[in-house]
Amino acid sequence: MTGRRGQSPRGRPYASAPSVAPDRAETAWQRRAACRGQDPDLFFPKGWGALYHAQIERAMAICDGCPVRAACLSAALTMEHGKSIAERAGIWGGATALERHRMAPSVGLPAPQTTASERRTEVAHFAAYHLAENEIADRLGLTRGYVHSLLRVIQGPTV
Repeated sequence: MTGRRGQSPRGRPYASAPSVAPDRAETAWQRRAACRGQDPDLFFPKGWGALYHAQIERAMAICDGCPVRAACLSAALTMEHGKSIAERAGIWGGATALERHRMAPSVGLPAPQTTASERRTEVAHFAAYHLAENEIADRLGLTRGYVHSLLRVIQGPTV
């Protein structure tokens, strides 16, 4: 059972575009966002495999036609500045967390520096959700071999 357009199955209105600062009033660009009125969970994919990628594609299709895509992406890059890939979430401005992590230097932000300890923490975070090595590697932009070696360190030599 689904709710009416713009409402959750329980009849509550969906949130507007993602809020850059939850304690502040919605900005003008957020009011014009194509994702306004959409299920916010669509923009925060969970799981793995084909369903995960299909959800990303649906979110990206909405972003593709959004009149404020650039403002959304800029807000996300500013908000996430200095955060690791594991601390970033969702689809913002038509970009995944990994894509935003990689593009920060190209928009004038310093290149994010990820230490070996942070990478180990990120791999452990995704491994806790029972993601396969290749899925973790894809999400973090690492090689499968490197993820495998980190999992051996994290979980012991039984991996």
